[in-house]
Amino acid sequence: MPTPGSHQPGSDRAAGTGQSKEARAFAIIVYHALRSDLARLDEDDALDETRARAMILRAVNLFPGYEARKDPEFGHLILIDKTDEGQNTVSLNIQDAVDSLLIVWRDFQKLRSRDGG
Repeated sequence: MPTPGSHQPGSDRAAGTGQSKEARAFAIIVYHALRSDLARLDEDDALDETRARAMILRAVNLFPGYEARKDPEFGHLILIDKTDEGQNTVSLNIQDAVDSLLIVWRDFQKLRSRDGG
């Protein structure tokens, strides 16, 4: 019988595998949502921080069982609630994701103009 503080063999691994699968599923959802939004942009469309934030917020809202919204006070944060449980709201800083998305779009436009011109 396990004592407090002891672990059963494989129990941490099983929990880690479940969390890993969930994280991978979330990453796939975000990837495809952002890819879809970027594909809808015209060649000459500018991608600014406001639009990038909206794209990320839309992607997070696709997660089953979660609801995200903009933080009314801080633009670089989104607030996420788990809808199926009475948990506290989680605040997530998305500034790095916004910056990365802007870089990807800028680099894509540079490549496109270099290849097309």
